[in-house]
Amino acid sequence: MLRRSSLIVIVVMLIVILTGCSRVHGVAYAPVTTVPESQQTAPGPTTASPTGVQQNSTSQTEKFTLSPIVLYSTQLKPGNNEFPNYELGNVQIEPIMSYQDWVNRGGHQPWRRDPFSIVQVLTFNLIPENISNNSSSKWTESINMATDNNGVVIKLISPVGDSLHNSSNATGLTYQMIVPHLGSYDVTVQQPQGSVFFFITKIVFSPNSTI
Repeated sequence: MLRRSSLIVIVVMLIVILTGCSRVHGVAYAPVTTVPESQQTAPGPTTASPTGVQQNSTSQTEKFTLSPIVLYSTQLKPGNNEFPNYELGNVQIEPIMSYQDWVNRGGHQPWRRDPFSIVQVLTFNLIPENISNNSSSKWTESINMATDNNGVVIKLISPVGDSLHNSSNATGLTYQMIVPHLGSYDVTVQQPQGSVFFFITKIVFSPNSTI
């Protein structure tokens, strides 16, 4: 009888001890379950948060077209006896010469009476030398357009229907000079009142490239 009581006491003490081992300072620990390797899943890829990610705007992907650039501009003023003369990038003031004065002085530079020749000769500084060289250029002319052997084109755009050499005797004309790989120039040529010569009054450059 005594032995049975002793055994009961021992069993009770073991139960108390084992129960106390599952709690440490009031923290209960869940039993550890081991998952077989065949049932384990690999961690998935990490997905970055969209917050703070900079995205390209549509304006950065669209092409930007360059606007025309006014390279030179001057105005005719009635009554003036001199005028700015644009010549190969240089500008100098020259007296306005009448036809009779021009004849009396020997009639030099007759090409300056032709607006097309003014554009052809005095704006050649606007064409890169590796595209066309004025000294070696050979021009082929039609009614209102001329093309050199390097692909440079000069055509009359105003007055419409006129010829390259101003058959209508207009005092103001605009030509377009198209330069391969570069763009085009709209060149306005005018004849001041009483002048035997034409002068360049405006040059506008339109690049043909986009960025």
